[in-house]
Amino acid sequence: MISVDSFKKSIYSPELFEDSGNTAEYVEKQNCKKCNDIAFQKLRVNSKGHIIKISNGLLKKSKDIYKGRTDNSPSFKLDCDGILIVNYGQKGTLVIIELKSGYKGVQNHGVDQILTSYVRTKIFLSTLRDYNTSEYNDIAFVISYPEQQKEEYVPSSVKENTMTNGLETYSNKVTHDLRKKKEAVVKLTDFPEFASLGLSPNLINNKLTIKHIEVPSGQSNHEINLDEYV
Repeated sequence: MISVDSFKKSIYSPELFEDSGNTAEYVEKQNCKKCNDIAFQKLRVNSKGHIIKISNGLLKKSKDIYKGRTDNSPSFKLDCDGILIVNYGQKGTLVIIELKSGYKGVQNHGVDQILTSYVRTKIFLSTLRDYNTSEYNDIAFVISYPEQQKEEYVPSSVKENTMTNGLETYSNKVTHDLRKKKEAVVKLTDFPEFASLGLSPNLINNKLTIKHIEVPSGQSNHEINLDEYV
C-alpha cells in the first residue's frame, strides 16, 4: 500500500500530497450564471479509511504535454476537482471527484473530465514503486444538482462516429447509465477511443465505477461517507 511518505519521498513535489486523516474537503468556486440555483461549492468526504489527498495541481501543471480533443478522443488536457487515495488496511480505493453545479455540466464536460483525469492519474501512479494497482479499487464521483427537466440526450457532433452497444460513444454510454441508474461501470479498454491510444493495458484494465451523486437544489454544501460506496 502506498503511504503519504511514499508520495513525499518520490520525485514529485511534496506540496502536492496531504495526509487528510479521515476527512477531505473541496471548495470549488462555480460559475453558475446560467443556473437558477445557488452554486454548489463545498464537498466534505468522510471515511474510516486513511485519506491521502492529491492536489489537482498534479494534473493542471502537466496538461501541456497532453494532446487536446480530436475527432476520436477527448482532450487529455482536462482535469478534475479532486483525487484521493484511501487506504483500508491491505486494500484501498482510488477516488476521482468532479463537482458540477448544473446537471448539463455532467453531460457536457463531467464525463470527459472524469475519464481523462483517471487515465492521467493512473499514469502518474504507475511511476511509483509502492503503488500496486491490484490493491486498489477505482471509483469516481460526479456530484451536481439534479436534472431540472428530463430531456432526450443528444450527443455532440464530435462523438457520433463510434457505436458502442448501440450508444454512440463512451461518453454517451456513461451519460446514459448515469441518468438511468446513477452509476456506470466502465473498462476503458472496451472503448475504441481509449483502446486506440496505445496506452499500456495495465493502466486502463481496471474497472472504474462512476457514480452520480445528486445534491438537493439550492444546497451549496454536501457531505458523503465514502465507505457507503466502496
